[in-house]
Amino acid sequence: MKAANLLRLVCAAALLVGCTSISSEQSAPAPYSLVKDASAKVPAISDVETSLTNTYWKLIELNGQPVVIMSSQRKEAYLQLRKENQVVRGFAGCNNFSGTYETTNSQISLTALMTTRKACVDIMSTEVQFLSLLEQATSFKIIGESLILLNGSGDITAEFAAVYF
Repeated sequence: MKAANLLRLVCAAALLVGCTSISSEQSAPAPYSLVKDASAKVPAISDVETSLTNTYWKLIELNGQPVVIMSSQRKEAYLQLRKENQVVRGFAGCNNFSGTYETTNSQISLTALMTTRKACVDIMSTEVQFLSLLEQATSFKIIGESLILLNGSGDITAEFAAVYF
């Protein structure tokens, strides 16, 4: 019985192969390839520009110095600029802050910054510096997934990294 089933299977396969033969006038389709056209450039992650707005920007440097998260901090310092209503908000290390912003090309102005009023002894100097540098920012650059704020002299004052959830 097994031999009969095997014979039927072989015959069915032969019939299928015979039905799909290619005449000399037809050409076989090109084989499918996963290799893309070498001339097509696929952007690397670092080539893609992150959006200034609606991005969570984690503070990583102030005046060229790395920002260290203290054990007493409840979370990292960050900045978010909301596109829909031109509102800036964030956390400076001890206190939350909010205000408004305006941008034109690579120019930026953060104004009317307000903060909560908690006192955190070991973090306050960094927080005061961070908030002051935000108000002094006049321009920005986005390079890959980094946001760089510059003051009126063109000095880099703060650097942020985009964080995705």
